[in-house]
Amino acid sequence: MDKLSRHFISVLSKGKYEIGNTVQFIKSNAEYKHICELTDNQSVVIQNNLAWFIGNPFPKSYQDLGKVPMVIESDELIHELNWLFLGFRKGYDKLRDFIPLKDSFEKSIFLGDYELAENLLDQIETKISFSLWTLENRLLLAELKGGLEGNKELLQNLLSTGLYTDVEFLSIYLSERVEMNSGVSDYFQKMLSAFNDYENFDKEHLISFFTFRLDPYESDREIDAKAILEISFKFSLVDRYLIFLKLLSQKVGNRIDFPIDKFIYKLKGLHSRISDPILENLVRVYDIDLPVNYETENAQLLEMHENYLKGNHEAVVQKGKAFLKENPTSLSALQFFVKSNFFVDLEILLDSSTIFSRLLRATKIAYSKAKDSQIEVALFFKLAYVLESFNIGFQLYSFGASEIMNDYSSRVPDSMVEVKEYAIAWHYRLSPQRFASYQAYKLKDELERGSANLPVTVIKGNKVIEARAVEANKGYFVNWLLQNNYFGYKVVAIGDDTTDEEMFASVHNRGISIKVGNESLNS
Repeated sequence: MDKLSRHFISVLSKGKYEIGNTVQFIKSNAEYKHICELTDNQSVVIQNNLAWFIGNPFPKSYQDLGKVPMVIESDELIHELNWLFLGFRKGYDKLRDFIPLKDSFEKSIFLGDYELAENLLDQIETKISFSLWTLENRLLLAELKGGLEGNKELLQNLLSTGLYTDVEFLSIYLSERVEMNSGVSDYFQKMLSAFNDYENFDKEHLISFFTFRLDPYESDREIDAKAILEISFKFSLVDRYLIFLKLLSQKVGNRIDFPIDKFIYKLKGLHSRISDPILENLVRVYDIDLPVNYETENAQLLEMHENYLKGNHEAVVQKGKAFLKENPTSLSALQFFVKSNFFVDLEILLDSSTIFSRLLRATKIAYSKAKDSQIEVALFFKLAYVLESFNIGFQLYSFGASEIMNDYSSRVPDSMVEVKEYAIAWHYRLSPQRFASYQAYKLKDELERGSANLPVTVIKGNKVIEARAVEANKGYFVNWLLQNNYFGYKVVAIGDDTTDEEMFASVHNRGISIKVGNESLNS
């Protein structure tokens, strides 16, 4: 038995904190190969205490999720990466099996086959493990199948089973996040609210971890990769792997200082054992001679990703356009194309119309091919859910809404569509009123079904149906103007439409509001 193994065994009888101090010393000072030798030692004593080194990689229930002896901190990011790969060494087979099941699950959600999705999720929990990923998607599936009532019933069942404190708070947040009528712009505030009563010392690190998991591409946020990896040790190896991919993508975008040069051989080893196209291409960025061993479809996706990472954006657009013509309902293709055109930091700095024009061209191809309206609704819902972005979510919805409105305009004489930056409206003031009013009712209903989980409001005004971003209203703007430019001023607000009600409400006690025409609630 090697010296390091003997030393570890010698402290196992000395209590939790003494063991923790020893493991911390090993983590920060021992060579990686020696730590591997220790964890590979077949001594029953060592195998029974592997959780100190690899956590609980594959929990068998939600009650086991988060169950680790201790989160061991270290001084440097490189030590956290070594610790991560230590876990990967013990879970290659299950991670490899997880990837295709995950892809199939997401595709079934996209196509609205919720029975198949539930079956796949059962397989993942049984064959792989329970994880934050399965928890989130279990709640999403409950919401899609049973509405808000189904979501909250599942949440209460979970909370009654005795979850670890971290997972309990996270489950409350995840339940709110998947609510169909919850705007994506509210996600961060809902997380802070969910953690309001969380009192553990690692609260800030846990929020940092989940904020990054929520939106890794938030350009104004500093990314603490070491803290994120430390906290991820609490959860399943599936969760650690998915967060690792997000961190790798940030390295490609030069947003974090990741010592990738020291981990090329480990990345290649991980890639050789896990058939994941996303990992494949992240590895190819650093080792261009790496062969592609996947089917043609995945090879095409890899080519798109590689061109994007090299900055060949037009090649990405052309490849994506051709690919989506042949695979119009491929969720993985849509997700990949959208993210590869939007989420790298350099791209965010470009003019927004450039980003959106590329994005919408790809979406339009898929939209035009999807004959089933339920698939169309699922497309915009799922993409907005995946992207978790106010602007991109509304732009996707706006495109779909404009297609729907144009269809109504072709059927209703003298009606027209007006497109604004954060709103889109269908006017029927000059149209035959009885027929147009009925069509307006149908249009409003169709737009509301498509706006699920988006920060969008659909309202019926005076001979107009308008879909707009939640914050894009006269009240929001007037309130901002008074606060920033005319604080203390008294104002007069005059309007003649339902769309003016927010403005009337915003000047309450700060001036006079006058409704021209019918009675108003706020003037």
